[in-house]
Amino acid sequence: MRKWILPLLLAGALLAVYFLSVTGVYGASQHHRLNGAQHAFSVAFAQLIMYAQDLGYTVSIGECYRAGGNPNSLHHIRLACDLHLFKDGRYLKSTEDYRHLGAWWIRYGHNYGIPLEWGGHNGRGDGGHFSHGWNGRW
Repeated sequence: MRKWILPLLLAGALLAVYFLSVTGVYGASQHHRLNGAQHAFSVAFAQLIMYAQDLGYTVSIGECYRAGGNPNSLHHIRLACDLHLFKDGRYLKSTEDYRHLGAWWIRYGHNYGIPLEWGGHNGRGDGGHFSHGWNGRW
C-alpha cells in the first residue's frame, strides 16, 4: 500500500497544477491573461455605454484600437477606449462632464474585481478615456 502513496500524491499534485493553470490561477500565459482582460474590459465598456444612455446622453465610440504609434498605449492592446458624450446635440469635452461616468466606471471595476481606470482620475485630465489597468498602465 505504501508504494502507491508517492505516485498518487504526485499525480494529484500534477492535476492540481494543471487545473490551476487552465483556470488562470497559476502559470497562465501572458496571452491567456490578456484575452481575459480584453473580454472583461469589453463587457464593462458595453455596460458603461448603456449606463450613459440611461442617463440621457448620446454617445459615440472614439479610439479603441491604435495600430502603430506608442506600443505602451493600452489602446494598442485593446484595453482602452475613448468615449464621446453628447447632451442635447452638444459634444461634451471637459473632464468634469465625464466625472460621474468615471466614478461609475471605477465602482463597477471594484464591484466585479476588474482593475478599471479612468483618464480623469487623480487630475489626469483625459475624461473620455476608459481603460483596464494593465501592468501599472492606465
